[in-house]
Amino acid sequence: MQHPFRALPHGTERTDSSPPHSPLPVMPQRRLNEILDVISQRFGLHGLQAQALPGAGITLENGDALYFRANESVDTFDVYFRVDVPPAMLGQPHLIHLISENCFSDITRPPMIFIEATEGILLLRFSGIDYEDVHKNVEGQINDLFSEYRKLVQFLRNEVY
Repeated sequence: MQHPFRALPHGTERTDSSPPHSPLPVMPQRRLNEILDVISQRFGLHGLQAQALPGAGITLENGDALYFRANESVDTFDVYFRVDVPPAMLGQPHLIHLISENCFSDITRPPMIFIEATEGILLLRFSGIDYEDVHKNVEGQINDLFSEYRKLVQFLRNEVY
C-alpha cells in the first residue's frame, strides 16, 4: 500500500543525544532513530529522523500530519496523528466520547484523543508501540496505524455531511 506522505522540514534533524531541556534519556531517542531509518528506507522518506519535540514528522497529502516520538521506555515509542477537525464537529458536545465509541470501541488498546479547539485540531496518540514488532513487520504496523486513522477521518467527514 502506498501512503501519501512526505517529510516535514522541522522533523529532519538527527538527535543522538537528548537536549538539556528534554526529559527523555538518550537510548529511546537512538532506538527511535533506528526504527525511523527502517521506515525511511521502506517508504522512501529521506531525512526522517527524531528530535525531542515534536518528533519526526510527516505531512500527509490532505494536510494532516503523522509524528513518531520517543517515550520514557527503551522498548516502545509513540505515534501521533494530527488531524484537522471540520469546524462543524468542534461544536459537538462530548466529541472525544463520540469518536471513541464510533471509531475505536473494537480495539483492545484504544488510542488517546486530545482536541485543541482553538486550533481546530485533534491529536490521536498510539502509545507503547514495540520497536521489535515494527522491525519484524514495518509495513503491517504502518498499515494498522493508517487503518485506525482512516476510520477517524471517515467518521469526522460522515458526521459533517
